[in-house]
Amino acid sequence: MKRIGTPHRQRGIVPPQSSRGNQDMCKETECMNGAGHSLQRELKKLRVLYDLAIAMTADRTLEENLQMIVDKSRELLETDTAYIALRDKTRGDVYMHSLSGIRTEAFKKMRIPFGKGLGGMVATTRRGIIVEDYFGEKKIAHVVDAIVAEEGVSSGMAVPVQIGRVNFGVLYAFDRKKRSFSQADLETLHLIGNLAAVEIGRKRAEDSANRSRVELESERRYRELVEGSRDGYAMADLNGKIVESNTSFRGMLLYSEEELRNLTHKDITPPKWHPMESELVVTQLLRRGYTDVFEKEFIRKDGTIFPAEIRVYSARDDKGNVIGAWALIRDITERKRAEQELRESEGKFRDLFDNVSDFIYFHDMEGNFIETNLSFKKAYGFENHSSASFHVRDLMPEETRTLFDDYIQRLLNKGQDEGFMKVVTPKGREVLIEYKNALVRGQGGQILGVRGSARDVTERVRAAKEKKRLEAQILSAQRIEAIGTLAGGIAHNFNNLLMGIQGNATLARLEVSPEGSVDRKLENIENLVKSGAKLTSQLLGYARGGRYEVKPVNLNKIVKEISNTFAQARKDITVELELSGSLKGVEADQGQIEQATLNLLVNAGDAMPAGGKVIIRTRNVKHGAMSGKPYKAKAGNYVLLEIQDFGTGMDRVTMERLFQPFFTTKGMGKGTGLGLASVYGIVKGHGGYIDVSSRESEGSTFRIYLPASDRAIFKDKEVPDGIVRGSGTILVVDDEEMILEVGKGMLETLGYTVLVSRSGREAVDIYRKNPSEVDLVMLDLVMPEMGGSETYLHLRSINPNVRVLLSSGFSLDTVAKEMIDQGCEGFIQKPFFLQELSKEVAKILSPSSQSMTRSQHRRKE
Repeated sequence: MKRIGTPHRQRGIVPPQSSRGNQDMCKETECMNGAGHSLQRELKKLRVLYDLAIAMTADRTLEENLQMIVDKSRELLETDTAYIALRDKTRGDVYMHSLSGIRTEAFKKMRIPFGKGLGGMVATTRRGIIVEDYFGEKKIAHVVDAIVAEEGVSSGMAVPVQIGRVNFGVLYAFDRKKRSFSQADLETLHLIGNLAAVEIGRKRAEDSANRSRVELESERRYRELVEGSRDGYAMADLNGKIVESNTSFRGMLLYSEEELRNLTHKDITPPKWHPMESELVVTQLLRRGYTDVFEKEFIRKDGTIFPAEIRVYSARDDKGNVIGAWALIRDITERKRAEQELRESEGKFRDLFDNVSDFIYFHDMEGNFIETNLSFKKAYGFENHSSASFHVRDLMPEETRTLFDDYIQRLLNKGQDEGFMKVVTPKGREVLIEYKNALVRGQGGQILGVRGSARDVTERVRAAKEKKRLEAQILSAQRIEAIGTLAGGIAHNFNNLLMGIQGNATLARLEVSPEGSVDRKLENIENLVKSGAKLTSQLLGYARGGRYEVKPVNLNKIVKEISNTFAQARKDITVELELSGSLKGVEADQGQIEQATLNLLVNAGDAMPAGGKVIIRTRNVKHGAMSGKPYKAKAGNYVLLEIQDFGTGMDRVTMERLFQPFFTTKGMGKGTGLGLASVYGIVKGHGGYIDVSSRESEGSTFRIYLPASDRAIFKDKEVPDGIVRGSGTILVVDDEEMILEVGKGMLETLGYTVLVSRSGREAVDIYRKNPSEVDLVMLDLVMPEMGGSETYLHLRSINPNVRVLLSSGFSLDTVAKEMIDQGCEGFIQKPFFLQELSKEVAKILSPSSQSMTRSQHRRKE
């Protein structure tokens, strides 16, 4: 390894030897040629150095100039690589800055501790070094051998980049093969290194000058800002003496700048504030370099005192040493006066503000509540907290909080906003409020926030919804009632027509051979009449409840019989019974309750086309157990019939129309839509209630509540099967000529003498003339002028023991039931058949019935 101090070269010319021959002359020629080559290299070196020096004067960045230097170094010295490593004083190491010919990324990113390795030796000794074998040199402290080896460094040179004793870094030139470098080469690299040092020094001097200009400009602007500020500014040294202040601060205190320089901060502060300031210096200023904003008072030159808001900062010199403190001061005299006026006026309306039931509030444009009345605080659970800790979003449900921005935008667009909003109290209660808000502006038109009022309308809206729901229920009930009335009227007229057809067919069959084709055709007519009667029976069941003969019946017995019949028809459905052993009786028409039960079982079966399970339950309940239902039950005891299936279930739309006549979910020709409608009518006609609960795919449960009866279960009298003939006189009363004709014919066929009357008045007149001769009055219920009920009263006035069999195309309704309670013997619905009529008449005219009926009337009278 060769080292040089100040590079120098000695040159001389060897004198010629005349005594030597051609050989000497040849050597002299070779010397001259070598000198020529050296001269060319020197010229090239000077040309490159000149070009570099000129290039350094151009408007380029430091990075561009240093890159040019390493590129030219590599070119001039014909080396594989050349690079500059600069010193980082902050980190205390050297990093690769400008490189030429370097291949490996690790080498480019390499950092070496300052003073280590080849570069460290060059920087600390400030001398250039030639290395002919890098890895063989023992004097070098090898610190990055692996990276250098990967790059392939073998021989090279390094020179310091420095001006005087100020070192900036090191300039390197290396080959990847072994090579001997001359001191002339080292001198050349030295010259280039000096150029690099000059360029670095020049750029840094320019940067320093630019920074000085910026700092001066910043200082000027700072002074302008301080002097032009409405807030006061003052600086004090470590002794508290005021050394600097702005015009605003001097104006607050009424002192001149010179006067203020002769005072300390304690001279202008009332003594009561001195302990607090001393504490702030210790607890805040010395610990973190500034204080929180705080309030204090100052003493003016005239002795008056004014309040101020102040914040103090540590003042430091260029080396970071604390040299005093400076502060920003704001005169808050006007603010304090306004606050005092506000407090004085606030007491006048605070009671009104807090005691109104509406919510009154003020919030800023970010949604932070600034002020709220007591009603608002109590409603939303922060009466013991500051309103400022709550935000409008805090009261909104999570899913609607994004609507806050839309609310603010509406206020900005229109100046006001009103509407409804769901809010949630801290206790989790969700309420609906109706609000009306408006922007509040200052005297200059600036927006201060939002003032508004609101009220809790949760109950009002709930009541409105409940009212709407009840109105819908009433409307639905009225619609069903209207449809029922229409259906009942149609069924009544249709039954009268069927009665005429049925009666004539029955009488005709008595006149033809039972083996003939005419008899079969007449029998077909009778069967068709039966089918029609079933249809009208369903219509009447819906319209009037279908009660023909009311008596105490055993609901458990009905359920067992009907469920057994249903199970035989649908063997793919299991029927489970959960019947109360102490079930009370119900006042009902057994046939109609059987029909209602069967209809519900058929409906359950339709919901389970692939089979399944039905559970039937009965039990005694009180009206209190029916609370929460869509009706208000009358006080009393009830018997519950519950039928649960596990079928397809129903949606809400279906459930709303469930009991409407002719509504069906079945296909065309598969259902009349009267099954559940008739169940509704039957239950209603018996003074009961029905409701249903259902979920799609989970099944449905129907519940029928019938008034319980304390009377003993009625047992029917035995009547012989077949047609029962008899004797006696019967008065038939009906306004339909065809009914009179058919009824007269059927009764005469049974062996009775028949009188006919086409109106109630005529019937009363006939009966009054010979009451003892008439054994039974067969009375139509619905007639013009004098109806069946009024006719019956007139007949009873003539003979209290008059026996009456009611007949109607309607089912047994309230009027007919009252007449039976008053003493009518029975009820038969049109169309009726000869066998049915014979049994009903025989039952009434039997001696036991006659004696029982008369004894009953005597007890009533």
